[in-house]
Amino acid sequence: MKNQVEFTDLITISIPVYERYDYFEEAINSALNQTVKCNIIVIDNASSHTKFRDFVVAKNLDYLHYYRNDENLGMVNNWNRGIELAQTKWLSILHDDDALDVRFIEVILSYILKNETRVAYSVECFIGPTLIESNFKINADVKSWEVDKSVFLMGNLTPFPGVVFLKTIASELCGFKVEEFPIQDLTFWYKLFSKGSIEKIPSVLAFYRVNNDQTSVQFSQAMINSSYHFKRKISKGLWELLMVYGSTNILRNSYKNLYNQNTLKLPFALFRLKLLEFYFSFLNKIILLVKNSLLSLKFVFKLKQNSNSINDTGFYKFLKKIKKWSFKV
Repeated sequence: MKNQVEFTDLITISIPVYERYDYFEEAINSALNQTVKCNIIVIDNASSHTKFRDFVVAKNLDYLHYYRNDENLGMVNNWNRGIELAQTKWLSILHDDDALDVRFIEVILSYILKNETRVAYSVECFIGPTLIESNFKINADVKSWEVDKSVFLMGNLTPFPGVVFLKTIASELCGFKVEEFPIQDLTFWYKLFSKGSIEKIPSVLAFYRVNNDQTSVQFSQAMINSSYHFKRKISKGLWELLMVYGSTNILRNSYKNLYNQNTLKLPFALFRLKLLEFYFSFLNKIILLVKNSLLSLKFVFKLKQNSNSINDTGFYKFLKKIKKWSFKV
């Protein structure tokens, strides 16, 4: 994509930080190295060291700013500080262990300038323990599309990085809700969706890191349960309910594979459905066994009697009737 501007004052990248410095430089450098520069704010949630501040001061860039909270506000409220402190129309939150492709702002800006009626734009994100820059990809031949409700019933808008949203709408929603932890990102994206349209850009321009220090690891079961109950709440009709059941099972399997957590369970209501499915599956097998046994008896009768006379018997009519038997959920 041809770069037409060097800096935009429309977008801010907010990087909330606390204590952990391990991946910070990789994260912030992915923001600093954008082909189109933008405002960047680092919000320190009262860390015990000055490494984040020292990095920002050493860079000495007029579009890079450091803020330190007087006290620890908690993770979610530190995200909200970014909404409060951003001075631009659009905002993107980048966690200190994630990263962006260097073309992220350039691509997002091109969509914003074409259609400013959206409340948010989201790119595709790849997941892994290590940033592999060759995984970033611009899919210019694939059209962007407007997000619909099924995105939230079947999963989430994004693992987190790679979303740019309107500051005014985020402020109107009072940001991310602490009381909705640990699915505060899912509920926030859904509330944005309820306020207007979100455009999904099919290019892979964000990276979500998987590591054992994540909140996702510590609260995996709670995330599965909370996600399921939230999606049940917003679902309507049998088809949407089935989407919720399917996505909950997929989420559990994803966490099991990503974090090697083999003890994760489905929410109780969904577990009951699994038992119900097993029951009817077992019942259908019994019916099939009975069918086959009776049909075998029919074959024996055919050997002993004329087939025309058998067709008139009540037994043969019964055989034709049970062919239609089955139980479905």
